[in-house]
Amino acid sequence: MMAIFKDLEEREWVLSVTVRTLKEVRKRVRDATGKPVDLMDVLFGNLAFSILSDTVLFSEILWVMCEGQAKAQGVSHDAFDALLYDETLEAARGAFEEALLDFFPPKEKLPFQNILLRVKEIKTTSLEAQSREMAVQADVIRKGKSEQEIRQTMEKLEAAQRGI
Repeated sequence: MMAIFKDLEEREWVLSVTVRTLKEVRKRVRDATGKPVDLMDVLFGNLAFSILSDTVLFSEILWVMCEGQAKAQGVSHDAFDALLYDETLEAARGAFEEALLDFFPPKEKLPFQNILLRVKEIKTTSLEAQSREMAVQADVIRKGKSEQEIRQTMEKLEAAQRGI
C-alpha cells in the first residue's frame, strides 16, 4: 500500500518506509538536541509527539523520504519546504503516519496506532489550553486588570489545565 499526499501544485508525493528509509533518516536527520532521529523510536519514546508537533523536524524527515522524487521533478529542498503548510502539511503528516504504520508487522500496528491517537489527543489538549490562555491574556489586556488579578487568573487556568 502506498501513502500519498499532494502539494499545493497538485504534485503527488509517494511515501514509504523501508529499512533504507530508517537508515537514511538516522544518518541525516537530527532532533533539537542534535541526536540522530530513529523512526523506530516512535514506538518507544517521544518521537511521535515531536514529529507531530515540530514542523521543522517533520519537514526534514519528509525531505529524506521524498528527495529522490523531488530531484526527478526539479524541486529543491527549499522549494519543497515552501510547499508544506496548512492542509498540505496535514496531508503529508497523514501520509507519513500511514507509511510508517505500513512498515510495522501486524502485531506492532495496534500499539503504534494507539500511540498516535494518544499523541493527537495530547496535542489537541495542548492547543486548547494555549487558546484558553490567550483568551485570558486578551481579557486581561482588555479589562486592564492588576498584576495580582493576572496572577490569580493564570493560577486558575493552570489548575484547570492540570485537571484535564
